[in-house]
Amino acid sequence: FSPCLHVHGFSGCSVAKAGLVRIRGVGVDEVRSPTGPVAQAGLRVGAALAAGRRFLFTPRVEALGTLTPLTVELNDVGVWTTPAATVLGGIDVAYRF
Repeated sequence: FSPCLHVHGFSGCSVAKAGLVRIRGVGVDEVRSPTGPVAQAGLRVGAALAAGRRFLFTPRVEALGTLTPLTVELNDVGVWTTPAATVLGGIDVAYRF
């Protein structure tokens, strides 16, 4: 889900993501494979850059905050926690036929 605003080749979007984290224990006394929900929300910004008449490149950056923190425990001790924030980057490439 990401409604966007586009102005003069620039874009700003709100972003919401939901999914499931699967944990797999390996090399421990009691092997378990629990799962837990994960949800994130944040913003994405990008700028469309034309390269000739047919190609369009859109570099983008996305910043997300975790809405559902999850901690993996081993022997009642937290060994991993979902990050509070995530920053992602990428480039979309389009070709006009």
